[in-house]
Amino acid sequence: MKRIAMILSLSLVLASLAMAETLAEWTFAGRTSPHETVNNYVSPKSGAKAAFSVDGEAVFPEGTGVFKAVVMAPSSRKNDSDIQLWCFTKKAISQGGKYRISFWAKSTQAVKAKAVFILSEAPYSQYAKPGESEFEIGSEWKLIAFNLECVKGTEGKMSRTPGFFLGNVPADTTILLANIKIESAE
Repeated sequence: MKRIAMILSLSLVLASLAMAETLAEWTFAGRTSPHETVNNYVSPKSGAKAAFSVDGEAVFPEGTGVFKAVVMAPSSRKNDSDIQLWCFTKKAISQGGKYRISFWAKSTQAVKAKAVFILSEAPYSQYAKPGESEFEIGSEWKLIAFNLECVKGTEGKMSRTPGFFLGNVPADTTILLANIKIESAE
């Protein structure tokens, strides 16, 4: 009886994964530069310093290709948004819709960073619950995933889904991100 219940449970999980529609995905295999829909920002008034690049040959658990953020100096203002990386999408994220954001990540030391879900135009407001999620990574690859519910539709607007705030990451830290994905979770 337990075996049947376990098989049914596994079948339901596999069926729900098969039904998830991928709305946007950023992979870096074979690339030497980021996609045109990946961007970054370092506040010039913050004292923060960071460099961004792509290594299309670097290996992670599901394949190759990573986006690399090297934090040389954190924000002197202790503002995590002083160093940002974001993935743009114009795909409609519908009000009331449920979504899953996932990505692979690791860093050269244990750090906390923040993933944010905001519109990419003034006033840069959060459109989902949760509007941001903190995550921890270290020297081993980790699959990070967040479920969110859209409370304000993004139809016709560009969104930063996800955006990463790295302004409080310690100096001399390299963060690798791979296979960044948005899927429906309905």
